[in-house]
Amino acid sequence: MSAITSRPRIVRLPPDLLAVANTNACLASEVFEPLVSAHPDLMSIAAGSIVPTATGPVLQDRFEALQNDALAVLSATSSGIGPHDVALATAAALAGAGYMIDNRVVEPALNSVREADSCADALRRARALAMRAEADHLRAIQQGLAEACARASVQAGFGDVEICRGSDGAARVLATNSAGKALVSEIRVPGDRPASLATEVLGVSDGSCQGILDRFDAALDATGITGAAVERRTTGGVPELRAAKESIRRLLHRRCQISKKAPSYYREENDNAGSHRRTHRKEKTTSHG
Repeated sequence: MSAITSRPRIVRLPPDLLAVANTNACLASEVFEPLVSAHPDLMSIAAGSIVPTATGPVLQDRFEALQNDALAVLSATSSGIGPHDVALATAAALAGAGYMIDNRVVEPALNSVREADSCADALRRARALAMRAEADHLRAIQQGLAEACARASVQAGFGDVEICRGSDGAARVLATNSAGKALVSEIRVPGDRPASLATEVLGVSDGSCQGILDRFDAALDATGITGAAVERRTTGGVPELRAAKESIRRLLHRRCQISKKAPSYYREENDNAGSHRRTHRKEKTTSHG
């Protein structure tokens, strides 16, 4: 009988995990704190980011509150607020909110805020920048959670791992072992709720599913992910997760390949869609005679 383990509310991911999974992303604080450091009154706003996984209105509200605080600090020390001040306040707010950003995109956008014709135009550009930064942040969180699930799957004994994105926008991790059993993880990072993940065992009929999920959950805890209490339920052998249902055909194909008992080798590749695969591909054997 198969089972599902889930974490309905992810609170925090460790920065090192995010960095490994997102080669082009970095904490906004790492980029903007040097800029803000020239203004000591803003350092309390920019410092102390916590790498939040809060999304949607929560993340937007945090950014807007910090930006307003920064503008208030700057207005108290100058005769008026201009585009340069808006850019500085935006940098401090992005850093303080704990955004993961792609600086190749964000830094030019921040320069655009600084070069605006008016304060109103600068605020409009800053808002557009914050929306782009949020999209980068959500993408980084999803990729970080997918990397964590991939690592935990390997630790649980499922070393044949593929990471991809489903048609519904969820990240998926499909991990199989030499017996054709599978762990299928589904990671969701919506714009209006906390991030969540669920992992389902497939192809198990010997009662070992709970032990498999115990190892998976322990390995996931070891990555440093924290959140609401883990939930566990049995499925009666019928796939429940959308990712699991859509993976059945591929798993059956893999079982057919395994039954041929052909040798395998390890390969890592990235396709144009951004999916990441660590797969044991089966080599064809030719029989002579």
